[in-house]
Amino acid sequence: MLGKNIKKTSLDDAVITKVNQDLIVHNMPNSSRVDMASKPKFVSGSQFLPKLDKKNNFKVVGGLIVGLGAIFIGTLIYLSYYFIIKPRLNPPTTVVVSPIVENTPTTETSTDMMIATTTVSAPTDLAGVGSTVIDVNIDSNTASTTTSNENDIEAVVNLPPVLDTDNDGLNDEEELILGTNSNAADTDADGYTDLSELKNGYSPTSTNAKLYPNSITTKYDNKVGKYELYYPIAWGIKTLNNDYTAIISAPDDSLVQISVQDNPNIQNILTWYGIIFPGEIVTNDRLKNGSNWEGIMGADGLNFYLTDKNRENIYVISYISSNSDRLVYPNIFYM
Repeated sequence: MLGKNIKKTSLDDAVITKVNQDLIVHNMPNSSRVDMASKPKFVSGSQFLPKLDKKNNFKVVGGLIVGLGAIFIGTLIYLSYYFIIKPRLNPPTTVVVSPIVENTPTTETSTDMMIATTTVSAPTDLAGVGSTVIDVNIDSNTASTTTSNENDIEAVVNLPPVLDTDNDGLNDEEELILGTNSNAADTDADGYTDLSELKNGYSPTSTNAKLYPNSITTKYDNKVGKYELYYPIAWGIKTLNNDYTAIISAPDDSLVQISVQDNPNIQNILTWYGIIFPGEIVTNDRLKNGSNWEGIMGADGLNFYLTDKNRENIYVISYISSNSDRLVYPNIFYM
């Protein structure tokens, strides 16, 4: 009996213990249960920060990069143009100073514009000359031509000397222009040499005939400068600067230039010349006078300065030779 009671008691205790355990488990709150099979979850602090618009951020950064790149490229382009391209497009030029003839020239500015020198020459075709600038910048003293050969030797062309076959003072090329005989000092056989007749205004080809007009000369009438002159009919003439300048071209590319300027102080030619060329002594043989003009031959014999009877204008006649060592038409210039 006692053994049965003990066994029954032990069984009852086990049942009671299990019932108590089940009551404890079922009465626990749901939140306190731990799912051991699931992984623990970690909470990041960034969840509590305001959310950022990542797409907009990328746009801003990209725009800054593009803008800075455009500025950099533009700077490179500007520097390249300023220091590389522009100097090549605008290379330094050589300035050629040429005699300038003003429309209304005055005494103060006339000296250099009209005085020709024998070290310059001009091209045959003057059509491209500007309206106020006569540019004669060909150095014919060193005229040469180059022939191609295996040794590349430069051949220099020597101009023939100016000949005067009959020794009458007129060279052969002048006699060709005037129609005189280069083998006879007195072409018309009137007792006067061809040169003496030319200087005194008579024709060397006809007895007792005036030099103007004749079959070898023609007249030019300048309304602006109020003058007229005769020149060889075979030569060409062009005017510049509204007819204040006339240029006569000779066959050898030499020029005779006639320029006109005002004489506002109504000076005689000797006074005017003394102001333009101070200190120069003028000998009597250089003074020339006509019926309605007075003039002075320049010291070089290649420029003649004169004024009209009323001293209204100053005229300068210049002989510009194509070669300073070969004056072909000095007597025709004098004529």
